[in-house]
Amino acid sequence: MLEHPNSVPPVTDLDKFYYKLRIAQAKAVVDFGLYGGVGFFDAPNGERLPPNPADVEALAGIGVCAFKTFLWPYPDRKDEFDGITTLGEEEMAVVFSLIARTGKVLNVHAEHKPTVDAAMGRMSYLQKRGPMLHDPSRPIEAEMIAVRRAIEVGMETGVHLNFPHCSGGSVVQLVGNAHALGYQTVTAETCPQYLFLTSERMRVVGPYGKINPPIRNAAEQALLWECLHAGLIETIGSDHAPHSKEAKEAAWDDIFAAPAGHPGLETTLPLMLTAVNDGRLTLQDVTRYCSENVARLYGLYPRKGVLQVGSDADIVLVDMNQRGKFQGAKMETKGHETAKLFEGLAYRGAPVRTLVRGRTVMQDGKVTGEAGDGVFVALPR
Repeated sequence: MLEHPNSVPPVTDLDKFYYKLRIAQAKAVVDFGLYGGVGFFDAPNGERLPPNPADVEALAGIGVCAFKTFLWPYPDRKDEFDGITTLGEEEMAVVFSLIARTGKVLNVHAEHKPTVDAAMGRMSYLQKRGPMLHDPSRPIEAEMIAVRRAIEVGMETGVHLNFPHCSGGSVVQLVGNAHALGYQTVTAETCPQYLFLTSERMRVVGPYGKINPPIRNAAEQALLWECLHAGLIETIGSDHAPHSKEAKEAAWDDIFAAPAGHPGLETTLPLMLTAVNDGRLTLQDVTRYCSENVARLYGLYPRKGVLQVGSDADIVLVDMNQRGKFQGAKMETKGHETAKLFEGLAYRGAPVRTLVRGRTVMQDGKVTGEAGDGVFVALPR
């Protein structure tokens, strides 16, 4: 598991990194890596302060798996995001240049704030702002504009950009266009929620389905699968981001008030195995997108992501014929009350045993490993 930096406090310097590392080391059942956060800070006088190059260099040296920045400010969650947001091309140039010098991958949450602000402003007069307004309030054009501008700055600075949770094929095509122009160190990730659901799911699950960027329409989903099969998507991740039931439940009549994110760790592999059973992917595809390519992207290969002599014995045994329906109440996650995005949907294929470095940590859907068994995977410079 590679954990993102938007937490309390966000991981922007060594003190915060070690604080998070101590917590993770005491609790982890599987091996893990930590992202470093990078971006501008909001000063009390309203000024935007740039990141400290010494902090960035120190985090790179200590072994963060990558850096991440958000092109969307999340003003209602300042305690999680201060120091890891980048607004506009001038700030991008500063942040991208810093990360380029470290040689690390920079993950970019790409949504163009002015476009989102304009879309949300057009809906602000509505008294009831139901779940179906989430997608049009953050249109795919906002994601595309942000990706396009990030690529332009990325080409100038030479940083390796990775765009996580790409929500539609139109976004991924921009990465393909960049490759055609010679910018090879730019990659794309997508997630199961975008591959297997459309925005119509929001009618059923409401605020429990609010994620940023939103789940898109069927046409964008179909194009996303085309991009996956064309090799334009490097990795598939969960984007696991749970929130409290109280915060989600209170937002049925105002989708803008709901926090964005859903618990996705336990649904990812069964969904991908279902795609194999449906003939949409092969098992080799799943291991490549969910394991090998991830390890290669973040510098973990060949310690992780492959079964060969000298590699860690990280093995997942799967039963391709195991059938079931997703039930949040039976999940291990602390966010099981809000794991409603796939609630009641059928799957075929599931992990039945997980080994980390040769030791069983999950058997038949239950965690058997002990807290502290997992270790921090520090990456070489």
